[in-house]
Amino acid sequence: MENNKKVTLTVNECSEFHSLGESHENIRTVDEAIHIWKKIPAERLRGIKAIGIRVEDKQKPNDYEEMDVLIGRRMDLEMLHYYPDIMENEKAMDMIRELHRKMPDVEVIGELPESKEAAQEQTIRPRRHR
Repeated sequence: MENNKKVTLTVNECSEFHSLGESHENIRTVDEAIHIWKKIPAERLRGIKAIGIRVEDKQKPNDYEEMDVLIGRRMDLEMLHYYPDIMENEKAMDMIRELHRKMPDVEVIGELPESKEAAQEQTIRPRRHR
């Protein structure tokens, strides 16, 4: 089903009301999103700027899930649990992990779930009864 999904990033000058100030959608790379986010001048801010992620159905573009991942200087990763389409999409999670790596100076609330590959690499040891 992930093949039917389009994953992009958004950058908004105001995280609370995306229509206030600059709003950028359909950003394909984390580097581009960070570049746009950093270009928004602090003296002109109409709110707290944000980088978000959007997962939409390619066949039905109006069917999407979107979340601001970085708000100001804070990443609230606990909120991911309320967005199953994002959390279950490996490309979306990879983009969030990349954003986390490339913005090491932001405050992080919660933890990122492991990638599918990392989870598969762990060996599961059976419990032994004594």
